[in-house]
Amino acid sequence: MIERLRESHPDRYVEIGAKLIAAAEQPPAPGDYSSCKSIEDIGRMLLMQVDVLEEVIDEEMLAKAVSAHEDFIARLRRIGEGR
Repeated sequence: MIERLRESHPDRYVEIGAKLIAAAEQPPAPGDYSSCKSIEDIGRMLLMQVDVLEEVIDEEMLAKAVSAHEDFIARLRRIGEGR
């Protein structure tokens, strides 16, 4: 099917390809944790959500962000339990 599109409508083929490339290169939207594969990825996203530049995030900042996230989750659980 893709081969037919490329052969019969090269303009549409290029347009679709460009859109796919642009979508793949976009950074995740704030609050979109679907690309996170580890707790450290979540910590990095949380820091970036408060305008910390990715290039300045170091291991210590990451550890603190992960700890803050874990504290937050524990607090949410207590709220859910009515405490």
